[in-house]
Amino acid sequence: MCCGHDQCACLCPGDRGDPPGVPRRARRCRAAVRLRHRPGRPGRRPDRRDGGGAGHRAPDLVLVERSAAEHLRELSAIAPTVVVERASNAAWKAAFDATVDVADRAAGAEQVRERYRSALAAVPDAARGRSVTFLRGQGDGAFRIDGSGAFGGSVAAEAGLTVRDGAGRGEPSEHGHISFGVEELPVADGDLLVVPDRAGGPSSVGNLMANPLWERLPAVRANRVLPLPNAVYNGGTYLGAELLLRELSAALG
Repeated sequence: MCCGHDQCACLCPGDRGDPPGVPRRARRCRAAVRLRHRPGRPGRRPDRRDGGGAGHRAPDLVLVERSAAEHLRELSAIAPTVVVERASNAAWKAAFDATVDVADRAAGAEQVRERYRSALAAVPDAARGRSVTFLRGQGDGAFRIDGSGAFGGSVAAEAGLTVRDGAGRGEPSEHGHISFGVEELPVADGDLLVVPDRAGGPSSVGNLMANPLWERLPAVRANRVLPLPNAVYNGGTYLGAELLLRELSAALG
C-alpha cells in the first residue's frame, strides 16, 4: 500500500494494475503512517519483510508536493522522500517527467507516454473538431470553466477537440480556469458538457442544474452531459488522460 494524499504519490514495487512508471495514488498520508508505524515506536522504519503490516509492502520512494511538506518527517521514516514541484494539475506532464527523473524509471515512463500517444491517435474523426466545455461548481450557484490550460482541457485540445473556455470573459487563473456567476451559465456552450460527478461537494453542479438556464444549454438539450470521477476529470496523470480520451471518444464519436 502506498501513502497518498491528494498531494502525494508513492512508487511501490509490485502494485497490481498500475502501468509501469505511473505513480500510484493511495489514500491519506496520516493513514499510511499509522499503518506502517507500530504504537509506541515513533519514527521506526517498517520491516520490509512484512511491508509494515499484513498484505502491505513499503515503498522504495515517496514523492510529495510542496503543499504536503508538513508530512516530510513522518514520510521520511517510511522511505526516502523527495519534494516534486507541481503548481497544479495543469502541469501534469512536467510533474510526471520530474517524477520519472527522481525515480530513475525512464524506460517505463516512455511506455506510458507511448500508450497515451496511441490513445490520442485512436480518437475518432467524428469527435475531432467538436466542442467541449469542462464545467464545475464553486458554491452558491457560481461556477468555473476549465479551459485548455487545465488538465482536462489540455488533453481534449491535444486530441483535436475545440475547448470552449469562456475566452473573452476574463483572464484564466494559473490553474487554467475562469470563474463565472450563475447568470453567465449560457457561456457553457460546448457540444459536450463535462462535469465532475461529485454530489454535494463544492464542485458539484447540482445547484446549477436547478437553474432554468441549465435546460437551455446546447449540451443539455442534446443529452450530452458527461459526469466523470475527479480522477478522470482532473486526474493530472497519463492514466487519467487515457481514461478521459476514452470517455470523450465514446461521447462524441
